[in-house]
Amino acid sequence: MIVLPATHGSLLRLARAVRERPWAAAGAGALWCGASYWGFLGYLGLGDGASLVAVVITAVVIGVPAFLVPFRLLRPRPAGRAGMKIVVAAFTGIGLGFALMGRMESDALEVAEKGRPASMLLAMAGFQDQWVVLTDRDSGKALRGCVELLLLGEREGAYALYDCANRETFRISIDSTVLRQVTLEPDRPSGYTCAKRKS
Repeated sequence: MIVLPATHGSLLRLARAVRERPWAAAGAGALWCGASYWGFLGYLGLGDGASLVAVVITAVVIGVPAFLVPFRLLRPRPAGRAGMKIVVAAFTGIGLGFALMGRMESDALEVAEKGRPASMLLAMAGFQDQWVVLTDRDSGKALRGCVELLLLGEREGAYALYDCANRETFRISIDSTVLRQVTLEPDRPSGYTCAKRKS
């Protein structure tokens, strides 16, 4: 009962002390903006397996030279402090945006290369994890060796599909094709891959 208020009060005093010291506030903002670049570095694939130490070093190397002095100059006036908050918020949004883009790209590659179910992030972006088997409408014969294909959507009288085994995207007429065995969000076993195995 006593620890929480004391901790809360200590944090408030620390935040107040940082705000009252221009160099401390500018340094905190600079480090935060420097750390926001981590989303961009991760999008480029440079952040795989990095530790917290690497994130801190990146924040210092990028943030301090680029933002420390400008933020210090903005601190004396209310308009400058408001501008600093806007810059920090903008770089935070940019960093989060690149981090989300990198994650979505990684999840999409998992689907394309291994046929793994789509992630929650891809589902929120509107990606539907639905797999079908194609059958010719006239002959009733299964197409493409009766393999499951990822249905990407339909447009202008044609289905857009992805053949994971051959890593090929193609379109086929709706009028001449029947979709069979439609499976939504399939439960794949561990280590599953739809790519063709070499003999």
